[in-house]
Amino acid sequence: MMEQPPHEPNLTEATVAHLNYIPGLGPCGRRNAALLQARTPWVFLVDGDVKPAATCLPTLLEAALGRPDVAAVSPRILDARTGLVLHDAGGAHFLGDLCLENRQADGDSAGTCARSPGAASSAAWLVRRDWALACGLFDESLEVYRDDLDFSLRVRALGACLLHVPQALAFHDRSPRAHPADLRRSRVRLQGRNRWLVLLKLMRVKTLALTLPLQILYEFLSAARCLRDGRPFEPLVWWIEILRALPATFRARRSFSRLRRIGDAELFGAPPLSWSEEIQARPGARWAKAGLDALSRAHWKLISPWL
Repeated sequence: MMEQPPHEPNLTEATVAHLNYIPGLGPCGRRNAALLQARTPWVFLVDGDVKPAATCLPTLLEAALGRPDVAAVSPRILDARTGLVLHDAGGAHFLGDLCLENRQADGDSAGTCARSPGAASSAAWLVRRDWALACGLFDESLEVYRDDLDFSLRVRALGACLLHVPQALAFHDRSPRAHPADLRRSRVRLQGRNRWLVLLKLMRVKTLALTLPLQILYEFLSAARCLRDGRPFEPLVWWIEILRALPATFRARRSFSRLRRIGDAELFGAPPLSWSEEIQARPGARWAKAGLDALSRAHWKLISPWL
């Protein structure tokens, strides 16, 4: 049984780990090192380009009081320069995307958001150490991008839940100096590769088969984006990497399938895709997103009773 938190916020119950970028060591490796070294029930994992407000950690701890079923608690993420809401937590799309709510919303007019989300961003995360160890920590083979989706799905598949607290605030520095050039160049490749690695590891075969038409459509849209950006061979690169990773992915799949308690109908859904403003500004992108959102909702409604 998970150790129950104290009945009032106690900052000594959490280790704060500020994860600065280190070439050759991905964020998952730094998170895992912090979780393994900590001796407290909670570990506050904060990316190097994120600065939590002074009240962020106490607010997150207070929200998790008396909830041993909670594996992680996330704050609202704001743009450090503009004050806009970059995102709240969100949901896990069956296409392998983390769909964040209130993306690029004004802080005073952001809409409601899920308090018990299906997935959350790891930009700043209060993680319960016991649950992280139980699910096998963060998957370092993913390097970066969709690693938070993978972690969210795995802890939830074990029966844990996530909490989101929009009253807790953290500020994200989105300036180029805060994001290494090699990471920016690899973004599309890692997102394309990791989408499939997460699905192949965690989604059941029946769900993969039933969603395959839309998976193929989404892959086609991703390839079209690469072609438009002058990188036509990028999808080939990520598929070569997927094929190389298949043995390890299937081993992880077999190992985790013995532990999971929650089915795909509860883990996944069809929330609105949270494409970046940069992508949506391109000709036809908003129409493509609206169409794909509508098609995904209809498809998931059709197949979810069979899962």
